[in-house]
Amino acid sequence: MSTNSHVKKKVTGALSIVFLLPALILFIMWTSIGIRFSDMNEVDRQDTFLGYFSGFFKDIHIIDIVSIIFCLIAIILASRSFQKRLLSLRFLMLMTVLISIFIILFDISQLV
Repeated sequence: MSTNSHVKKKVTGALSIVFLLPALILFIMWTSIGIRFSDMNEVDRQDTFLGYFSGFFKDIHIIDIVSIIFCLIAIILASRSFQKRLLSLRFLMLMTVLISIFIILFDISQLV
């Protein structure tokens, strides 16, 4: 039995970016509302943001929790690709982890 993973590190790197994209898109959507409508109060900004979603995602806390989960999965997958010798892949995974941490901190501040 082998202790090495059978999944290539480039594949886990690509999957980490795929899992980071939904959280990044949600973050960009939230900040774009803040930029476009800078004179809105917090409640109206949340209503505008939730207007893009339907069904299960009609609560801002659920969206933040889903975003945190996607970021955690991205961090776990990116950390598996750090052992690769390719410098560009290491740098890309470092950026993935840093962006994920930033989005997690932003989501936690929204939850509090």
